[in-house]
Amino acid sequence: MSSAWSARLATAARSSRLQRPWLQRPWLQRLVIGVCVTVIAVVAGAAIPALAGGKSVTFYACVTSKTGAIKIVSKSARCHAGQHKISWNNVGPQGPAGKQGLQGPAGPPGVVTGYGAVAHGGTISTSTTTVTSVTLPAGSFIVNASVYLDIQSNEGETTNVADCRLTDGSGAVLDTSAATVVLTGNTGAATLSLTGATSTGGTTQVLCTSGSAYNLDTASITAIPVHTLS
Repeated sequence: MSSAWSARLATAARSSRLQRPWLQRPWLQRLVIGVCVTVIAVVAGAAIPALAGGKSVTFYACVTSKTGAIKIVSKSARCHAGQHKISWNNVGPQGPAGKQGLQGPAGPPGVVTGYGAVAHGGTISTSTTTVTSVTLPAGSFIVNASVYLDIQSNEGETTNVADCRLTDGSGAVLDTSAATVVLTGNTGAATLSLTGATSTGGTTQVLCTSGSAYNLDTASITAIPVHTLS
């Protein structure tokens, strides 16, 4: 390099220092370095979760102890002299359980699956007759049954008495009902209603007897499951 060019470069350097003397202030130099490090850290922090793809990943970096500059490195990389290595996860450890929340509003009514059966026609006699029944699984149920009886004038009867009982799967009697049917004009009819509760599975049935042969018009039984019986 010629002496002329050396003189020009020296003059330019002196001019630059004279025009921007603030660059020579140590505290300002540290401020500029700090801002640069902060910008780098923010950009790196925004990019790292995107690279992780939502999975738990451990990241590693070398930190220059003097300036705080951060450089992302691999797990096996060694930091240079004057640096120390740090690591962190994109997903932190599980925190402690929170407090119990407030009770939410009641939901819409649920669908309840019931059980039932209907029988049409038949005859009740002096022998005990099962007029209708339903088989229940284990659980608790409210059971309702009804028996509709009738007599006709051409049957030669003017009155008759029927007794019915509702029993559960163990044979226990849940309810009883009796009715006397009186012929009025050409016909007579009566309805027997029975209600009970059971926590026994198996066959729940309605058993009936009468003083003589008796026409059974309709017999029905329904069982609705419940949580508890009190």
